[in-house]
Amino acid sequence: MMIGYLGPKAADLKNSVALDIVNVILGDGASSRLYQRLIEKAEENIFNQVGTDFYQFKDGGNFFIDANFEPNKKEKALELIKGEIVDILSNGITDSELKKAKKKLKVAYASTSETVSDIADNIGFYMTVLENLEQANEYIDIVENISAQEVIEIARGYLDLSKATISVMLPE
Repeated sequence: MMIGYLGPKAADLKNSVALDIVNVILGDGASSRLYQRLIEKAEENIFNQVGTDFYQFKDGGNFFIDANFEPNKKEKALELIKGEIVDILSNGITDSELKKAKKKLKVAYASTSETVSDIADNIGFYMTVLENLEQANEYIDIVENISAQEVIEIARGYLDLSKATISVMLPE
C-alpha cells in the first residue's frame, strides 16, 4: 500500500524542513513510530515493512507512507496506518522525537559536504531545484529553530487524510 500527499515546493524551505522532521519521526528507520508500533511492538503480526519518505521537487514535493502487509488484513492495515497519521497530527511530537529528528537531519546535511562530488550535488540541487544557493546556508538555521508546534501545524496543512491518494495492490 502507498498513501501519498502533495508537499511544498522545495524552495519553501520551512515547510520542507517540517515534513523532513515528520518523515524522520513517523517512518524513517527501525526507531520510527510506524516501525515500532506496527512491527516491533505490534499486538498482531500484520506488517512486514512500513516506512515513509519525502521527496522534494521544484514544483512540489511528495510525502508518502508505504507498507507491505498480510493481504487478508488489508482493512486493518489501512486503519492502523490512518490511525498513526491522525495521532501525530492530533497529539504532536515529543521534545525527544524533535531533538532526535533534528540531529538526524543535521548529520545528513553534513554528509553532503564529505566529498567534492557531494558538494557539487548539493550546490546543483540548490541552484537548479531551489534556484537559490543562499538557502543552503539557511537550512541548518531552520532545522535548529523550528518548534514542535510549528512542525505539526505545517504537517496538518499537507497530511490531511481527505487529501491523500491511497493505492493498494493485492495478489490475485
